Amino acid sequence: MSVTKRILFVCGLASNALLIGGHAVTADQSVAPRLEESVAGRAIESVFRKYDPLRIKIPIDSKDVELLMGGNIKVDSYNVRNAVRLTKGIDDQVNQWRQRVEVGVQSNFGKEAHGGRAVVESRVAIGGTLFWRSGLTKNYGLLEAANKQDYINPPVDAFINEAWVCLNLDTLNETLIPTPHSLKAGYFPFLVGRGLSLGDRAYGGITYMGFSRQGIQTTMPKYAPGVLLHGEFPEKFLSYDLYYSPFVSEDVNAFVLADGKSTHITDKDKQNAHGRHVVAGSFTYLLEPTKNATVQIEPYFVYYNSQRQTVSGPADAPMYFTTYGMMVDGAIGPVKCNLEVASQYGRQDVLPWQYKLGETREFHPKYKIKLAGSMLVFDLAYHVKDYPVVPSLSMGYFSGGDYPYNDTVNQFHAGQGGFSTLVQSQQATDSQKDKVFKGFIPLRDWGYRGMWCNPLIMFSAGVVPRPVDIDISLLESFNDQDCATNLMFLGFGATWYPLQIRKQLAVSSGMFFHWEANAPHKWDVGALQPGLLSDSGSVVLQAPSFGVVGWSTNQRASSFLGTELNMIVDYQIAPDCTLSVRGGIFFPGQLYADLTGAPNLNSMVQKDTFTYASTGIPTVATVVTNSGLGTSPAYGLYTRMSYVF
Repeated sequence: MSVTKRILFVCGLASNALLIGGHAVTADQSVAPRLEESVAGRAIESVFRKYDPLRIKIPIDSKDVELLMGGNIKVDSYNVRNAVRLTKGIDDQVNQWRQRVEVGVQSNFGKEAHGGRAVVESRVAIGGTLFWRSGLTKNYGLLEAANKQDYINPPVDAFINEAWVCLNLDTLNETLIPTPHSLKAGYFPFLVGRGLSLGDRAYGGITYMGFSRQGIQTTMPKYAPGVLLHGEFPEKFLSYDLYYSPFVSEDVNAFVLADGKSTHITDKDKQNAHGRHVVAGSFTYLLEPTKNATVQIEPYFVYYNSQRQTVSGPADAPMYFTTYGMMVDGAIGPVKCNLEVASQYGRQDVLPWQYKLGETREFHPKYKIKLAGSMLVFDLAYHVKDYPVVPSLSMGYFSGGDYPYNDTVNQFHAGQGGFSTLVQSQQATDSQKDKVFKGFIPLRDWGYRGMWCNPLIMFSAGVVPRPVDIDISLLESFNDQDCATNLMFLGFGATWYPLQIRKQLAVSSGMFFHWEANAPHKWDVGALQPGLLSDSGSVVLQAPSFGVVGWSTNQRASSFLGTELNMIVDYQIAPDCTLSVRGGIFFPGQLYADLTGAPNLNSMVQKDTFTYASTGIPTVATVVTNSGLGTSPAYGLYTRMSYVF
């Protein structure tokens, strides 16, 4: 087939927008049109997020400058119960009305003089979030830093969602005309694969390994900054991307100034001199094996280098790793499928530090954590002939690992049988502390929604806790709900189109079974806590005051997280105006029952108690309790009215 015929074939696919699993699969999202869009002069954007083009053309005198404008308005209401602690009778709920507004302007310069191919393109999209009602309880408020009140005049959280400039190099050099190239810089959407190994938002990653969630994603979902070199070879239906981004991180210098007790043995200024960096590259190859089949293959790599990775102190755990992956996206007649696999290789250097409290000194020697994560996701959808039904299947595996900062020699107490110098402790324990963490580490994956069969509870909501083992120093368990790691799932779904025009109404439902790839250890409320040893002194000193009862056992908990049922309804009220309703319920599995009583980050509660002496003067004491997660179902309902202009 000639190149011209192939392009016409690709355009034909692009014109037939399909609605699968409650999500519109437009020209931006289908398999073949990705390459065709770039051949037409538009950069390849996110495949797995809807990217609304700007369609309002602003009339101006110059024929060589094109101005476009557009935006959207979204009004949301959502109610969620029991999702953070999974315990009835606890004030664990959210009841919000939220409105988002986005307005964008794009300019294209030089199209008249270069046959429709702009020399310079630029775009600015400004967003704003308003909360009519922000009825978040304490548990949700800690996660998202929201206010608990109603507003007559709601405050506006304004932010720049996009701001970029793109130079089309082939318009400046005739030798590049057969192979269009562009250089883009600013805030713009870019991802590799589905957006799990590297997404396009500014957030995502395992929080307890030093990836900050920042608490405001639902308020300001910004794209990440970066520089992108994009090139195409139309004759071979091949394109490539080279990408760099200064990864978003916390203000470490401020953290250092506020750190009064912990002291790193290494030079802190040297460690804080460098930030976090992401370098990524991918190839996209489109082929047509048979007349009614298209396949897109995308191998990629992502390199992450962070001198500022922070675990327990500022820049105390530099991290370096590379992800190698490949995505295959295909369509064969009525069947659509997507497969992505990836593996990671690297390390994290946990630097030494000393902690001084009065006359007590504790030493933490340096050790290394080898990173070796992997993931596999697969989705399948089938358009039933002569029936308005599309059944779908989804499965995924994201490797998990034991909490990486617990070890047999965690702390050293001088004068209590421990080591008196850092050198002694390092020499004696370095070989024992090096270990392997097999959990998959996603980058910037916040907001990943899945494909045709969508696990709403675990991906879209992202609040149901997936606990890991207890941190023996902090006496609480962290959770993996912030990102796609330590998770296995199997889902079945179907979408029904009751109207003749399919895009007007779609009703989808799904059932998912979730497991942890690496389950934590069972908790026994009757077990004795460790004795006063050099590696567990913190347990003895802190556990009673933290309300911790029992201890972890040597037996693994069940890996079964639970079952999810969900439903999605998308109704197109008018052109560009859609009403969406999403509801789901999660039934916790045996894993949560096996962890009854285990302290968790989500369940720690601090309360002040007052004791009055005979003089009437109150004595204030802070009581900490941590009863752990429950086993009650979590459920929620979400509605949205959206208009794109």
